[in-house]
Amino acid sequence: MNEPSTSGAGSAGGAGGHSGPDASRAATDPPGRIVSLAPSATATLSAFGVGERIVGVTTHCDLDRPTVGGWLTPDYDRLADLDPDLVCTCDDLQTSIRDDLRERGFDVHHVAPSTLPEVLASFEALGTAAGRAEAAADLVAAFDDRLAGLPERSRERCRRRLDDHREFVAAREADGNPPGHEAAHYDFPVVTKQERQIRLYAVDAVEEQSAPGDDRRYAVEHVPV
Repeated sequence: MNEPSTSGAGSAGGAGGHSGPDASRAATDPPGRIVSLAPSATATLSAFGVGERIVGVTTHCDLDRPTVGGWLTPDYDRLADLDPDLVCTCDDLQTSIRDDLRERGFDVHHVAPSTLPEVLASFEALGTAAGRAEAAADLVAAFDDRLAGLPERSRERCRRRLDDHREFVAAREADGNPPGHEAAHYDFPVVTKQERQIRLYAVDAVEEQSAPGDDRRYAVEHVPV
């Protein structure tokens, strides 16, 4: 794996290098120029409505902006040329990149979520860093709404899948060719002629189980359809 480019005067305070966040920008002002080195950060910032502030991305990001290299191989000099107020990194694999950039004086926002509660917390943290805390709260609320609707969506999907499967079996039996285990070319659970009943399980409930101050935890219950 290629190392991130560090050619030229890329260290903080070096000639032609980045000397840290713009001193004319108050600490409370939202960053006006953001370089996102993580596709997840790019998508989340766009969801916050600040996509126009993103001035640089990696080749892995789905946004038409100047690229500064790959996710793990950013070119620090190209990044410095964009003069960002904030650089966004994500995941433990970008920890060394975060550290390198901070040593060079860049303001770096880094998250490394590995669970659903951590992902939701990362939305809020990035929203605060980008000056869009309210938009982040709205995104988390929308995510919670989708979780709340998951049980019924899951049951309906399972019902449709079961109905499709029964139609498939009935059609095969009407042709005198009931499906067997050798008929593995279709998308539904394979049953033999004797295996007339299949059980599909749907999400029955998604409940938040956490005490005040704890990480958010969710309990998922499944029931047969």
